[in-house]
Amino acid sequence: MSTATLTAVTTTRLTIPGAGTLEFHRDRATGALLGIEGGGRTYLRVDPDGTRTWPGVCRTREERTGDGMARHVETATAAWTEHYRWREDRLVEVDGVEVRRDGDGRVIACVPGGEDPAPGGHRWLYAHHGPGPIHITTPTGARQIATTPDGVVRSWREGGQTHPCTWSGAGARLPLPRPSADHVDEAGRHWATLDPQGRLRHLYLWDGTRCLARIDGPVGAPLAAVFSLDPSATPVRIVTPHGATRVPRDAYGEGLLAHDGVPGLFGGHVAGGVVHLPLRRLDPRTGTWCEPDPLDGGDDDPRRVGGYAGELPVEKDPRSRYEVCRGDPIGRADPT
Repeated sequence: MSTATLTAVTTTRLTIPGAGTLEFHRDRATGALLGIEGGGRTYLRVDPDGTRTWPGVCRTREERTGDGMARHVETATAAWTEHYRWREDRLVEVDGVEVRRDGDGRVIACVPGGEDPAPGGHRWLYAHHGPGPIHITTPTGARQIATTPDGVVRSWREGGQTHPCTWSGAGARLPLPRPSADHVDEAGRHWATLDPQGRLRHLYLWDGTRCLARIDGPVGAPLAAVFSLDPSATPVRIVTPHGATRVPRDAYGEGLLAHDGVPGLFGGHVAGGVVHLPLRRLDPRTGTWCEPDPLDGGDDDPRRVGGYAGELPVEKDPRSRYEVCRGDPIGRADPT
C-alpha cells in the first residue's frame, strides 16, 4: 500500500493480488473518504455536501433528523428514504424494522415498524436464558438452541432435525473454515473472493471497517452492488445496476446468509454459514460467537503483540465469552 499527498487530498493506493490497484482519496485534515478509483474507472465520488455518487448504481445523501438519521437513495428507476431512530441512546428503528428489547437490554423482537415498514412477514422473535438465545422464531419457522451454562452451543433443532456442533479442546467451533485463497488484509478485511479454480469472483471496497460495495471482476470492471449499511455496518439493502433488494434487519444478520457476495453482521465475510470477522467467527443461526472473546486481557490477548505486559481494558462481568454484544448486536457492534 502506498500513499501520496496533493494539497488537501491524500491518495492511498492498494494493490490486491490478481485484481489490480485501487485508489482511495481522503480529506487530509479529517480522513473522510472523498472517492475511490481504479483501472480508469470512478467507483465513488463524494460531493462537498456529502452526496455520494456510485456511477451506474445510485446516489445517496444522509441527514440528521430530530431523533435519528435519514438516508435518501436514488437509482435510475426508483427512490426511497431509510430511517434510523434512537431512543435513550438505543437504536429502536432500522430502515422499517422496530427493535424491541427486554429489561436486560437484549433484543427480543425485530418486527415491521416506522415510516416505511418492512414486509408484514418480517417477524423475528428471540428468547434468552442465561448466557445467550435459547429460542429463535424466524419468518419461516422456529429453532431451539441447546447451550452449556457457560454459553457453548451444543446443538440446535429446527424443522424436526437436530444439528450438533463440534468443538475443539480450545473452545472453538469446528470446522467452518474460511477459504484459504481469499485475500484478507492484516486488519481482517475481506477484499477478494476466489472460486475453486483460483479465479477472481468478487472484489470488495472498504472504508475503515465498513464494506461499501462489490465489483464482480478485477479493478476496472463496473460496480456490481452497493451496500446500504445500518450504523453497525450491517447491510439492510443491496443496490445493483438493475434494482434493489431489501434485507430487513434481524438481530444477528441471519437474513443476509441467503445473499451471495453480501457481507453479514458488522460487515464480516460470510462463508460456510458463519460470519468471519477479524478475530473470530459468528453463527447467526444460534446468535453466538464460535470462539471465546480473544480480548480477555490474558497472555494471548492480541493487543499484547509487541510485548505489552500491562493491564488491558476488558468487558465487565460478561454473562458468557460467547454472547454477542450482551444480546444487542443492533444497538452495539463488536467487529472482532
